Amino acid sequence: MGDKVLINRVYKPYLSAIQKEISIESKDSVQVPDYSRCIDIHPIINGYINKEVGKVDSGIESDWFKILPGIIGKRFNGLSLGTGTGRHQIMLVNLGIVGEWNSIDLVLNRGELFNFDKKDKIHEFENDLNFIELPKETYDIIFCHGLLHHIINLESLLFQVNKALTKNGVFIIQDYIGEDQWQWSDQKLSLINRFLSNNFNSIYQNRQIFKFNWNNLRDSRPLESIRSSEIPAIINKIFTENIFEYTSFPILYPIINSMPSEVLDYLLSDTHLLNDFLNKVVEFDKEVRTDNKNILPCLQIGIFKKNIDLQEISVNKWSNTKLRKKLMPDFSYRFPRIVYRKIRSQLK
Repeated sequence: MGDKVLINRVYKPYLSAIQKEISIESKDSVQVPDYSRCIDIHPIINGYINKEVGKVDSGIESDWFKILPGIIGKRFNGLSLGTGTGRHQIMLVNLGIVGEWNSIDLVLNRGELFNFDKKDKIHEFENDLNFIELPKETYDIIFCHGLLHHIINLESLLFQVNKALTKNGVFIIQDYIGEDQWQWSDQKLSLINRFLSNNFNSIYQNRQIFKFNWNNLRDSRPLESIRSSEIPAIINKIFTENIFEYTSFPILYPIINSMPSEVLDYLLSDTHLLNDFLNKVVEFDKEVRTDNKNILPCLQIGIFKKNIDLQEISVNKWSNTKLRKKLMPDFSYRFPRIVYRKIRSQLK
């Protein structure tokens, strides 16, 4: 597998990065997650995505799944890449699309699976998907929700996915594909700032939506959207035919996820204000999609067929300098240069 990967298991900056991922994912590993602060799955946002993707009039998260039985029918043997809390896998079981799941994640036993009356239908396995070897022609469906943008060895994982699909198997994704490591483009930031200033200046008090601080993001979660902008191109290289694909929502994600915590607190304290805010964000996202087609989208939903002719893949290797820049915390803003150099040398 070595020629198909950007990074290997023993690279010290990667080991540090993956431990941070495990630590963050483990924080909510026992309790069912509290979604009260997650406005990215607010009914207004859910309704917008469901309507645009599946023409489904519903504010329930991922209700666009209801279009899947008519597109792919029932699939008996499924593999889920990234269990998360298990809620999406549960939805697909309840819709009758999947008989049973095998599910692979860094952290197991989380969230809704504890209370699922059919939990014997979902079998969890712990593994690092950056280095997974999957069995050949085993799964009728492979499902991935919000996981690919944390993967650095994308070519290797997606090659394994294609290999593991049965002849008529399908690969379903819903994932973030916007700017790598949330470094929003200047054009996108300019549009967002103008929108917030014109509509919500009293809330933001002239605070500008900001690029996530590069240092802080790499320090806290270095694998967050590590190669997100490359996902569509790599998928198209490996899976030559899609059954269904929807790629859009260029502004929605940055506004919601770059929101200062004090602004979020203020919005959550007033239901009417929050609803007004989200409705205007939705309308603005529609406007940008129509008038600024060169703005990078942030969400891809797709159903892809197995590529039966795929034999090999190629990987454009990153230099060691780029690998370190992507993965290593930049301590230069915290420490004198001599200490900073010592820390970097220990991580190499």
